[in-house]
Amino acid sequence: MDQPLRATEAKALARRLLSEGSVLVSTHCQERMVERNIALVDIANTIRGGVFSEGEWMNESWRYTASTSRYEAVVSFDGDILIILVTAWRKS
Repeated sequence: MDQPLRATEAKALARRLLSEGSVLVSTHCQERMVERNIALVDIANTIRGGVFSEGEWMNESWRYTASTSRYEAVVSFDGDILIILVTAWRKS
């Protein structure tokens, strides 16, 4: 799989991998979820219904931000087999 993906491609891939259960929640994301009182379902809903940004190269991987009116979630991909939840936060 060639990256960066277009925003629409990233969203489609993220939704597919989420529905297949091919998800890894990073340690950083787990810590932020506890700190910010964000549930995994909130992140899943953000990915399913949010608007995705174009890819941004950061820390040796392409990152994509999904946004809704309430949350933002940053994800990356391990090829087309795994979505990695990098971090999430509530919008002010």
